[in-house]
Amino acid sequence: MSWSGVTALYGGTALFLVGRLLFLRFSAYPVRRAQVALVGVILALLPLGRALPAVAALGLLAVVLLVAAV
Repeated sequence: MSWSGVTALYGGTALFLVGRLLFLRFSAYPVRRAQVALVGVILALLPLGRALPAVAALGLLAVVLLVAAV
């Protein structure tokens, strides 16, 4: 997968989560450290997503998000 593709996939997800965290923070809801760490984990997976085929990179991201949701 190209750098632009993996950046759009993982970076877009991280950007969405950062926006959600900011919305929760400004709406006086608590933001847990695990939610903030999830953004760091997703950004740390960028190089691994680069080495994987597109479907595997998407699957990895889906697994990380599903594990975080539980």
